[in-house]
Amino acid sequence: DVPLKVCKAVKVVAVPGATYSVPAVAGVHILLPGLVMGGVGGSLQSYFSGTGQAGKIPVLMALPVLLQMLAAQNFLPQWGLVGAAASISLGWAIYGVIFVLVFLRISKIPISQMMPTPADVRFLLVFVRSALSLNSRFPRPLINP
Repeated sequence: DVPLKVCKAVKVVAVPGATYSVPAVAGVHILLPGLVMGGVGGSLQSYFSGTGQAGKIPVLMALPVLLQMLAAQNFLPQWGLVGAAASISLGWAIYGVIFVLVFLRISKIPISQMMPTPADVRFLLVFVRSALSLNSRFPRPLINP
């Protein structure tokens, strides 16, 4: 739900000619790194669930939630919307880092195996180009012309 809201916000920020308040734009930019790390952590939850270690998930999530709450308590009064975004991003980033570290320890694989290779990047580029060419052949109709 949160990544979807951020994607909508980024799309809105990208509309040319529109004006937005600086805190709203800054909030979106502050959220993005945490959401990326949170996505990494979220994908690793499947590993723990699939290997019969689902009980570790709530334990691993306790520290990031606690730190996010403490950060929000301190950041919100001082920085408002930007503080809220910073506390959420911090919580999600810590969540992702903890899941990666525990995954590496349990699975005993080197971190280098989790990094994208040039072949991975080429595959993604081919996929994106393919998706873009499909979109150009089937343009979406304007809802409000």
